[in-house]
This record gives sequence, structure tokens and C-alpha cells, in this order.
Amino acid sequence: MPVGALATGGGTGIEWVFAERETADGAAMLVGVADGPFAFEREAPGAVERLIPEGELLAVDWHDWNEDPFAQGTWVSSDVGRKSAFTAETWRPEGRLVFASSDLASRDTGWFEGAVVSGELAAQVILQGDG
Repeated sequence: MPVGALATGGGTGIEWVFAERETADGAAMLVGVADGPFAFEREAPGAVERLIPEGELLAVDWHDWNEDPFAQGTWVSSDVGRKSAFTAETWRPEGRLVFASSDLASRDTGWFEGAVVSGELAAQVILQGDG
């Protein structure tokens, strides 16, 4: 699977796989997202077979973001029909409170780069005294 490729859908368990980067030995490091708590190691081989049939699973590692005491969950997602949760107006500065998150970024939403974009904009607002 080439770096930057995305595979999604088709069942339960791991529903989303993204080829994040190439490893030192030339393999693709994949990031997968599951639809709920389950044994990631047990489900990963079937997900690779289903989503990337030409792939070979070499190793599995995982992290439970919902139980992570610092993250306290995964990224933001709105209920169906409630896209307003992500509008700029919803997350405008309130007094001295300025919001920054990859979930609300104007580009690269949901990725680390989006967090940087959003953080830089929040810093500008603070430095200009607009927030």
C-alpha cells in the first residue's frame, strides 16, 4: 500500500486504514481505526486481508485513546445533521479563551499538521489581543 493511501469500510472492527509512512526496511506503517473496543491483535489480520488483500501483516501495536488519561478520548465527531458543531462561529474566541485543535483546523483537519495550523492561528489571536 503506497504512503498516503486510505482503505475503509466493509464490516466490523477495524474500519479505516491509512498508510502513514514508509519504515526503514521499506514496509508501509499503517494506522487503523476501530469502531469500538476489541482485541486489536486478533482483528488486525482480518482487517488487512479485507482492506489490503495484497498486504502482509508484520506487526501490531495499538493504543486505547478512550482510556488514555491525557487524551480522554478520540477526535471530535458530530452527530448526523449537526455540522454546525465545527463551524468557526461555534469555536470563536470567548474573552481570554481561544480554541485550538486539529479537529477545528482550517486545513489538515484531524492530523497533527492541523493542530499546528490551529495552534498558530490561536497564538496570533492572543498576541494581537483579539481574543
